[in-house]
Amino acid sequence: MTIEVIADGFWLTECPRFDADGMLYFSDVMGHKFCCYSSAGGVQVIDDGRRFVGGCVINMDGLVIHSGFDGLAAFDPLTNASKPIETTLDGRAIGSINDIEADKHGNIYGGTIDLAGFENGTPQEPGIIFRLDTSGLITELGPVGTPNGLAFNPDGSKVYLSESGEGVFVYEVRPNGTLENRQLFASVEDCDGIALDEKGGLWVARYMCNELAYFNADGSEGNSLQLPYNSVTSVVFGGEDLRELYITGGDLQETGTGGVIRMSCETPGLPCYMSRLNC
Repeated sequence: MTIEVIADGFWLTECPRFDADGMLYFSDVMGHKFCCYSSAGGVQVIDDGRRFVGGCVINMDGLVIHSGFDGLAAFDPLTNASKPIETTLDGRAIGSINDIEADKHGNIYGGTIDLAGFENGTPQEPGIIFRLDTSGLITELGPVGTPNGLAFNPDGSKVYLSESGEGVFVYEVRPNGTLENRQLFASVEDCDGIALDEKGGLWVARYMCNELAYFNADGSEGNSLQLPYNSVTSVVFGGEDLRELYITGGDLQETGTGGVIRMSCETPGLPCYMSRLNC
């Protein structure tokens, strides 16, 4: 197993995502930074101060939509500027958005977590799962404890949700975009970011240990990877043939230990869908 360090010196990195030009975006979720990496330009900090960026998707127009303490924002690589995306539900603003993922139609699914409780060390209130459609309308899909990574199967009929403290669940996606028939897929409590491969296997980052776990399509445990992070947070496929794993992590308590690493894998991953918001 050969590991290549792409970025280091961060606290706890999260939400890796490639755009169409091969630029890798990621955050330092504890260090409050949003960053990008390319082989030509190395690592650059896009936003030094953006709090708790836990999710990232690429819009069809090239904008980089990312989450945070105050909701969603869109970064424009052409102007190097970000602007907020209005996220309201029943007249109230939705903040503390964690992981997000686009479906095959360009809608964004995401979850909220109690970031204020996390910061203050108080018991965290449950969050919600929501759907932001291409017109900007937000629909609440139901309550959930601590939602994390999401991944859609190829035809979009199922979505996997990593619920930290509970496990990875799979839902049926109805034609109207709602979620039904929640079933436990993998019993791993410290689950974080996830990524599906072509065989239906699921890579699951574990934020309480140094493991990137693997589960076969039937939910049985496969061969997992031991990594140089005390907390593994997320994973995305990259490379021309999607046979590379880009993995984020670090340490919840110790700064300077986080970064992004790259390693090869045998089974190619599924490409990520792009969102189609009119930002």
